Amino acid sequence: MRPGEVLGLRHGCCPDPEPDASGHIARHLIYGHEYKNATDEHGNHHSAGREHDVPWVAITPVVNAIRVLERMVEPGELPFSHDVHGAMAGPGTGSLRSPALRTRIEDFVTWANAEATRHGLPNEMIPPDPHGAVGARRFRRIVSA
Repeated sequence: MRPGEVLGLRHGCCPDPEPDASGHIARHLIYGHEYKNATDEHGNHHSAGREHDVPWVAITPVVNAIRVLERMVEPGELPFSHDVHGAMAGPGTGSLRSPALRTRIEDFVTWANAEATRHGLPNEMIPPDPHGAVGARRFRRIVSA
């Protein structure tokens, strides 16, 4: 998932799968829009994007993160809404921008590590990443596995 695709997700993008006739429950899928290659029948770019042809498969931690974000916004809204998450990101509308999201991720890692230290849980700390700061580009590698 590209950063813009993550930031463009909407509340309800990852519905709970329905069991099939045998009771088997399939994996969670994330439905969203693609923006980079979104064009109309004449080849004109659609800045609003178009629904991605194939949904992304989501692992449990990602589904849990989506559920937390969905509790913060109204149905149909952007889970990364600037109105909800952008108080420290400056003026804006729509979704957070990638730099603001990167700052929020870094702040979360700092907070989580401080909490792990405060509770004497060193094994729960988020280690420094050998590839640098965790930013929105990493979503492309961690949404499904």
